[in-house]
Amino acid sequence: EHDLLADVVALLNRHRRRDNLVNSAILELADFMRLRNVKVLVKYFVEQYRDAFESISYVDTFRLLILKYDQNEEFERDMARQAASGP
Repeated sequence: EHDLLADVVALLNRHRRRDNLVNSAILELADFMRLRNVKVLVKYFVEQYRDAFESISYVDTFRLLILKYDQNEEFERDMARQAASGP
């Protein structure tokens, strides 16, 4: 309902390619979500902003976040298939 991360992404776009505290903090936030695999946040962040993240190539942070999202989605699909096929 409330896009609480919209301002974060707006800041990221505004400070893109700048070596400053704002950019570093946003990269750290994305790395934290990925490394801790906070699935709800990874899913929300990537589903809402995948296009914006795919255009960022000066760091691997968002490519790796998208990869984590894809891995989580594949895992969920596999679990659903296993549950549907039974024991």
